[in-house]
Amino acid sequence: GFVAIAAVLMSVAFTFMVVSWIASTASDEVKGRLDVALATGPRRAAWLASVVASGLAAVGVAAGTMTLTMWWGVRLSGTSMSLRTVAEAVASSLGLVPFMVGASLWLVARLPRLAFAVGSVFILVEYIVQALGPTLHWPALVMESDPFHYLRAVPVQPFNASELAWVSLVGVGIGALGTWRYVRRDVVG
Repeated sequence: GFVAIAAVLMSVAFTFMVVSWIASTASDEVKGRLDVALATGPRRAAWLASVVASGLAAVGVAAGTMTLTMWWGVRLSGTSMSLRTVAEAVASSLGLVPFMVGASLWLVARLPRLAFAVGSVFILVEYIVQALGPTLHWPALVMESDPFHYLRAVPVQPFNASELAWVSLVGVGIGALGTWRYVRRDVVG
């Protein structure tokens, strides 16, 4: 149970990490730190792709570290749980990362000054909807519009690959629109 609950909570941390990493691009642009770099260096799409890649690498390192430390903690407590079981739980907590990458790209493109704030509030509101919605019997439409609704408490529940794939595809679509807008607009100052 602990591993399952910890994995669900880690999903909030991982999505917040992605939002803050990608939103830092908008912050750097608004503060004028990217003017020279974008004028003399890489194209905007390449710059944004490098930010996303480094953010995903950071999430990967955090997830790997979390997997090993959680497994070690479980073993120290005297519980026999395989490293694979803990890895599956942590991997399930990464299910919303593609969606949040797409949403962050869209926010950076459309609302650069507010990208971090809006992304952070979105994560908190959606997590609260998931946490309170079932208890308060909120309508199914509200629950199904919440990305956290599709996460499962692995290993207690089975991984929800098919529905998370759809959520990821929505994120990729939103991210593609955001990237298209980002590379075509002027630098924000």
